[in-house]
Amino acid sequence: MNNTNHHETDTLLSIENVHLTLGENHILDDINLDIKDIRQPGAVRGQIRGLIGPSGIGKTQLLRILAGLNTPDQGSVRLVADSHSGLQPVKAGMVGVVAQNYPLFEHLRVIDNLILGGKVSNLTKTQSKEKALNLLNRFNLFERASFWPSQLSGGQRQRVAILQQLMVERYFLIMDEPFSGLDPNAISAVLGFIDEVANSHELNTIILISHDIRSVMIAAEKIYIMGRDFDSSGNITRGAHIIEEVDLLEAGIAWKDNPKELPEFSSLMNRIEDTFKRI
Repeated sequence: MNNTNHHETDTLLSIENVHLTLGENHILDDINLDIKDIRQPGAVRGQIRGLIGPSGIGKTQLLRILAGLNTPDQGSVRLVADSHSGLQPVKAGMVGVVAQNYPLFEHLRVIDNLILGGKVSNLTKTQSKEKALNLLNRFNLFERASFWPSQLSGGQRQRVAILQQLMVERYFLIMDEPFSGLDPNAISAVLGFIDEVANSHELNTIILISHDIRSVMIAAEKIYIMGRDFDSSGNITRGAHIIEEVDLLEAGIAWKDNPKELPEFSSLMNRIEDTFKRI
C-alpha cells in the first residue's frame, strides 16, 4: 500500500451508463466511471487518468462522447465547467482534445497558432498574444514562438498542440495516443510536460487514451481498462466496457520520480498485459 498523503473530494467528471451502437455493431456497453479531485496537503495536484485498451476496442468513440462531439444512444457525461458550479452535461468546446497527429495550422507560426486558440475564449488579440507568450515561456517553448509547425520535432509539435488547447479556459484535456511515433527521449519529455500541465491547477484533468501501457502507468494516478466479454466459443457477447480500474496511488507507483524502476511497476504492468491478451 502507498502511504502518500492524499484524499479524494468532489467529482469532476461523471460517466453514467453510456451505450453506443453504430449500425448493427454494439460499440460501447454500460460505461461507468467517476473522476474525483485528488488533493494532497501542501501541493497543487491536477488529475491524470489513463484509458487503455487494444486497438479497435472503441476508445476513439468514447473520446468523442467525452468531448461532447457525439451523443451516446443512452447514458450521460457530466463535468465541472467552472469552480463555482456543480456537474453539467458536457457540450462541444468544454473539453480540449489533442488528436494523435497534433493538428496545427501549417500556414501560421507557433505564436499565431496559439493566438488563434485564444479567440475561442473571446480574448482580444492583445490578450491572446500576452497569454500565448506567457505559456510558451512557462513551458520552455519561447524560443519556438516564430517557428513554422514544419520546423518542430514531433515532441515539440505535440507540446504546442497542448498549449493551443490551454489557450482556452477549461479544465479537461483528452490526449489521443500521445506517445505514438515518439522516441524514448521525446516520450520522457512529454510525460514531464503532461505532469506539469496537470499540476498547474487543482481542477485540471488530463485523460490519456492509449494502448501504451508503460507510458500511461508512468503518468497516471488511475487507469481504466476497456475490454469486451466473450462466450465459451470466443464470440463477443457485449460491447466494450470498463473491465477494471487500477489505482496506481494505492499500488505505490504514482507520484514517484522513477516509477518504472520499482518492482511493483513491472509486476503490475505484466498483469495488465496478461489482461490485454484476454480482451
